[in-house]
Amino acid sequence: MSEANRTTEPQLEDELGRMFAGDVSVTSNPYPLYERLRAQGPVYWYNGTLPCVTTHAGSVQVFRDAESFHAFRGRERFDYDNLTPELQDCVDEIVAFEHLQMSEMNGESHRRVRAAAQRAFPRKRMMEVAEYVQQATDALFDRYLEDGRMDFMELALRLPVLAIVELMGTPREDVDLLKSWGDDIAATKAFYGGGFAPETIIRSRDALISLKQYVNDLVETKRGGVNTQMFTALLDATEKDRLTPEELAATIALFLYAAHETTSNMLGLGLYHLLSHRDRWEKLKNNPTLVSSTIEETLRFTPPVQLMSRMAVADKEVGGHLIPAGTKTMIMIGSANRDSQAFADPNVFDLERNPTDHLGFGHGVHVCIGNILARVEGKVVFDTLLKRFDDVALTVDPDSLEWNAHSVFAGILSLPIEITNDRSALKVKEASA
Repeated sequence: MSEANRTTEPQLEDELGRMFAGDVSVTSNPYPLYERLRAQGPVYWYNGTLPCVTTHAGSVQVFRDAESFHAFRGRERFDYDNLTPELQDCVDEIVAFEHLQMSEMNGESHRRVRAAAQRAFPRKRMMEVAEYVQQATDALFDRYLEDGRMDFMELALRLPVLAIVELMGTPREDVDLLKSWGDDIAATKAFYGGGFAPETIIRSRDALISLKQYVNDLVETKRGGVNTQMFTALLDATEKDRLTPEELAATIALFLYAAHETTSNMLGLGLYHLLSHRDRWEKLKNNPTLVSSTIEETLRFTPPVQLMSRMAVADKEVGGHLIPAGTKTMIMIGSANRDSQAFADPNVFDLERNPTDHLGFGHGVHVCIGNILARVEGKVVFDTLLKRFDDVALTVDPDSLEWNAHSVFAGILSLPIEITNDRSALKVKEASA
């Protein structure tokens, strides 16, 4: 491999470094940066050492080649060597627990645990949950709407947790607790960067300890006879597929804290893209059959998960670049989804595009196991917006909205909206008249 393959450009280095560090001035709109990175070639070597795969074809190649590129999340993102011994112990606990989850497993271990998890997410059961999702969506609108106004992100953040709790059969009154633990655990999920504040590390470690204990207690309760379909599948799998108690706890914990992050941001980003350009919202109102394609276009245009990492375990060529074994590799999902070689007019949000090959839920053997449930939630929420209200509008300038300062998770922190004519409220009045 020639040195030219690892040529760096100072401005790109600076912007990419700030993005990895969660600088909101970059993470709020990284797409111009991605475009300049793609112009450098299909692989850009950040600092000359980290290959960033920026094209759709290259990203698909890495995702599909699970034998050469392993899922990997290590402790280097914590600036480990500069931490106190106490904080290093916290990091070791976090990383050890992550490695028990199928998202960080490879080969036979991954196939075994994923097979067990897949039985806990049968398509039929998730479609049955759609009825509850509809009830919860209506209830959340009732709860948060006040004088025709609400922050849509309150609903977007809560609904996915309610849905996974319903799917799993965990107590609904524990939703706030589970959401809090999930947020603390997700706070250390960056793939690259200069570390985390000590309090963030401690909260993340404490949250996973609490969540593990919660899961252990819950498993014992379910073993006592209060089973749901999901727990029955997982507990049976413990015998059939030899899940260890630690793997079982880690798998359930992954469902509980990981299921909401992507879906919450998908809902918020979808509505943001619709309402920040009124012609899009009007088009959807006039043709509600475009809801499903709008969801897919949201996942392509602004993927809630922008980055994923892999570890090369064999020398492999990607886009003409040799990636040596032992090299951590970054898959730039946000860039791949805006690649003009894969999508015509990639910077246009097109409700009719209905992309089926976007990477919004990943790809290959590690594709998001909850993607069907996320799509169900998206369809229910947007169908409800269209059917229940005459109109929906932003109450603030779209450019004033605050974006998530995170290198991995793209999202909007607050989305104030106002509605016109709540038809469900009118029906209640008519029924009581």
